[in-house]
Amino acid sequence: MRVKVENNKSFARDLNSGAIININSTQAEIVRKKKAARLQQQQEMSELKGEVAEIKELLNKLIEKL
Repeated sequence: MRVKVENNKSFARDLNSGAIININSTQAEIVRKKKAARLQQQQEMSELKGEVAEIKELLNKLIEKL
Protein backbone atom coordinates (compact mmCIF):
# COMPACT_ATOMS: atom_id res chain seq x y z
CA MET A 1 0.00 0.00 0.00
CA ARG A 2 1.22 3.51 -0.79
CA VAL A 3 0.56 6.85 0.89
CA LYS A 4 1.21 10.15 -0.92
CA VAL A 5 4.04 12.26 0.46
CA GLU A 6 3.02 15.66 1.83
CA ASN A 7 3.75 18.66 -0.41
CA ASN A 8 4.77 16.48 -3.36
CA LYS A 9 2.30 14.82 -5.70
CA SER A 10 5.02 12.89 -7.53
CA PHE A 11 6.09 10.75 -4.58
CA ALA A 12 4.45 8.13 -2.38
CA ARG A 13 5.72 6.07 0.55
CA ASP A 14 5.47 2.31 0.32
CA LEU A 15 4.16 1.30 3.73
CA ASN A 16 5.62 -2.22 3.50
CA SER A 17 9.22 -1.18 2.84
CA GLY A 18 9.15 2.47 3.92
CA ALA A 19 10.70 3.47 0.57
CA ILE A 20 9.81 6.71 -1.17
CA ILE A 21 8.66 5.93 -4.73
CA ASN A 22 8.33 8.27 -7.69
CA ILE A 23 4.82 7.70 -9.00
CA ASN A 24 5.16 10.20 -11.84
CA SER A 25 6.13 7.83 -14.67
CA THR A 26 7.25 10.61 -17.01
CA GLN A 27 9.57 12.09 -14.42
CA ALA A 28 10.84 8.63 -13.45
CA GLU A 29 11.67 7.84 -17.08
CA ILE A 30 13.60 11.11 -17.42
CA VAL A 31 15.61 10.24 -14.31
CA ARG A 32 16.36 6.73 -15.66
CA LYS A 33 17.54 8.16 -18.99
CA LYS A 34 19.78 10.70 -17.25
CA LYS A 35 21.29 7.95 -15.11
CA ALA A 36 21.91 5.74 -18.16
CA ALA A 37 23.53 8.65 -20.00
CA ARG A 38 25.75 9.43 -16.99
CA LEU A 39 26.84 5.77 -16.73
CA GLN A 40 27.57 5.69 -20.46
CA GLN A 41 29.66 8.85 -20.12
CA GLN A 42 31.60 7.37 -17.21
CA GLN A 43 32.28 4.19 -19.19
CA GLU A 44 33.48 6.18 -22.20
CA MET A 45 35.74 8.29 -19.97
CA SER A 46 37.23 5.15 -18.45
CA GLU A 47 37.88 3.71 -21.92
CA LEU A 48 39.51 6.95 -23.06
CA LYS A 49 41.77 7.00 -20.01
CA GLY A 50 42.89 3.46 -20.84
CA GLU A 51 43.55 4.38 -24.46
CA VAL A 52 45.57 7.46 -23.45
CA ALA A 53 47.63 5.33 -21.07
CA GLU A 54 48.29 2.85 -23.87
CA ILE A 55 49.34 5.66 -26.25
CA LYS A 56 51.70 7.05 -23.61
CA GLU A 57 53.24 3.63 -23.12
CA LEU A 58 53.74 3.18 -26.87
CA LEU A 59 55.27 6.65 -27.20
CA ASN A 60 57.71 5.91 -24.37
CA LYS A 61 58.75 2.66 -26.07
CA LEU A 62 59.24 4.52 -29.34
CA ILE A 63 61.37 7.19 -27.63
CA GLU A 64 63.52 4.49 -26.02
CA LYS A 65 64.27 3.00 -29.44
CA LEU A 66 65.48 6.31 -30.82
